[in-house]
Amino acid sequence: MQKTFNKTALGLILCLVMLLCAGVALTAKRDDCTLAYSVLCTVNGEYARAQQLLLAHRFHTYEGGEGYLTQHHAWLHFLMGRRLLDPHHYKYTFDEEAMLGLLDVDTVFAAEPVFTRLRGVSAPGGFLLRGFETHRGMSDGNEPVLFRREDGSPIGFGHGRLWATYLHRCFDDAGFRRHVIDAVRLQRASL
Repeated sequence: MQKTFNKTALGLILCLVMLLCAGVALTAKRDDCTLAYSVLCTVNGEYARAQQLLLAHRFHTYEGGEGYLTQHHAWLHFLMGRRLLDPHHYKYTFDEEAMLGLLDVDTVFAAEPVFTRLRGVSAPGGFLLRGFETHRGMSDGNEPVLFRREDGSPIGFGHGRLWATYLHRCFDDAGFRRHVIDAVRLQRASL
């Protein structure tokens, strides 16, 4: 029987070999190796280090791995919450797992994934955005709601400059993108 590897697994293996042979300095210059190193840190429970690697690296769209990068980035946002629950074992074997606790939010996995186009999502700064949501968990907690669907239900939480949302493509809106960049540039406490 012929064994096959998917492209992501093979890429991780190659990046690990580079990391071991060439060292961190050389692999830090490559998008795929930086991502692989971040995944390793996440698996090892070094969540802050994993997120710092992603934030410090300037990724290039022409080097590939964009889909895997966004998946890993989304996973790190799950980790910002208080707890990850999967009582019916839809995805994991545990019932409940403690996360980083940076946001006072719990995420519960659901039986069916959600994929919906959205319009009229209210966002920080008074912007109305459009995009899509794709996820398998529902999050709720005691954090302020920063993003709301058109029907008023929450789709993103946070405080200060720490926020997480299920809304994909929110930065396609040039006005909102400029609002966020200006807030960060001016070191404002919140967006």
